[in-house]
Amino acid sequence: MSCACQKSKKLEINDFVVYKNSGICKITDIRFECLVNNESREYYVLTSIHDSRSVIHVPADSELAGKIHHVITKDEGAE
Repeated sequence: MSCACQKSKKLEINDFVVYKNSGICKITDIRFECLVNNESREYYVLTSIHDSRSVIHVPADSELAGKIHHVITKDEGAE
């Protein structure tokens, strides 16, 4: 029996995820943003399903990205 929480899936646009204390969010974009030093950095753009005005930008290469977890389905939870 495998644990659904241990399965690692690539994050993609339109995935539903849980992020820290923000609850369930939808990944609405994955994009590169230009920084002050003219370098770019990839970000996950998360929008709360409870408040569409709540938008969170999480650097993809930071330890904060490790706090993004997929929402599991009912079937995955039953495994």
